[in-house]
Amino acid sequence: MKIRKLGADHHIGGSMIEISSKTTRIILDVGKEIDEERENVFVEGLYGGASSYDAVFISHYHEDHMGRVNEVNKDIPIYMEESAYKIARNSASFLGKELNFIPRFYRDKEKVTIGDISITPYWCEHSAFSSFMFLVEVEGRKILYTGDYRGSGISSFEKVLSSLPQVDILLSEGTCLSGEHEGYGEYELRRKIVEEGKDYDNLFMMASSTHLTRAISFYKSKGDREFVLDPLTASSLKEIGQYPFNSKVYDPYYYNEEYESRARRLIIEHKLDNVPAEYLLNRRIAMMVRTSSYRYLFESLCQKRGYSLKNSLLIYSLWRGYIEKDSRMKEFLMKFSELGGKVKYIHSSGHASEEEIDRLVKRVSPSIILPIHGENPEWFLRYKDKKVVINEKEYEE
Repeated sequence: MKIRKLGADHHIGGSMIEISSKTTRIILDVGKEIDEERENVFVEGLYGGASSYDAVFISHYHEDHMGRVNEVNKDIPIYMEESAYKIARNSASFLGKELNFIPRFYRDKEKVTIGDISITPYWCEHSAFSSFMFLVEVEGRKILYTGDYRGSGISSFEKVLSSLPQVDILLSEGTCLSGEHEGYGEYELRRKIVEEGKDYDNLFMMASSTHLTRAISFYKSKGDREFVLDPLTASSLKEIGQYPFNSKVYDPYYYNEEYESRARRLIIEHKLDNVPAEYLLNRRIAMMVRTSSYRYLFESLCQKRGYSLKNSLLIYSLWRGYIEKDSRMKEFLMKFSELGGKVKYIHSSGHASEEEIDRLVKRVSPSIILPIHGENPEWFLRYKDKKVVINEKEYEE
């Protein structure tokens, strides 16, 4: 039995793990590097050449876990959960990046056998809707690959933990081990939105278009305001049957013909209740915005139609680092403030805290730990009774 960390070893991005027996080889995730200075690893037999892998399993739809899926050799089966695939397909279509594969769907806790390796998906909560850990059983050994997960969501973390078996080897993410674990729990976030928003007529939220749990949290915290969504978030919610009742949709792409046609297609295909800009005037609203909403909000609404932001609160619900890394994000927040609105940071991380990782380690009780997807693998050295493999990219028995 061999485990190879092909990506996301001592950094975040490019998640890719190979697990093999004497006769079977599988890949867990095919992520793209998110740091532009890092090159994506070429794997012979996976991304070119004669295929030498028996299957690829995708834990969730974030780019750093499935961003290279279109590069996988076409004769290698790809496994993914159905709702996650629908969201990924919808987003890719909107961005003009069609997915060129049709996956085989796995289901929570239903074992899949590939040669002499079995893979059992275990649902977990993350900022990507429908994320999974994988229990891999090979040559008498049990390996748990965590993918990305958190314990601060809307579901019981204890219930997730109690479903997991004890294992021999743990491959654990450690995204938040190199800095402060940001934000609140998801339920606390909802309460905070209600508390902070009670004195404002209008609420706006800046969040990921594919963080559908966050969109639902915003809906449940909106009070008596009308809920207004961008086409991509709305259509993704429709894809998985989670579209909030009586919600409205705005089309922010009037200035861009290509994106306008894509947004219009989503609105028509998903039968979304699209409203004109005039509809939003003189109404109390709770509106999802993105950096691409800049011209719609500040030009079409505020400048041309006299919409006032003076009694409005913008909730920034993303990683703080994006403000410095993305100039468009910074400009959006500054413009909102310049026009009289208030900006407030209210966020709940999509990754596990130290305490949550510790609970998982104690629950599955591995004898060997391979840290992945984090910049502080040394954190795991606290487990003195376990072998922690840090400097080697391969582990073999």
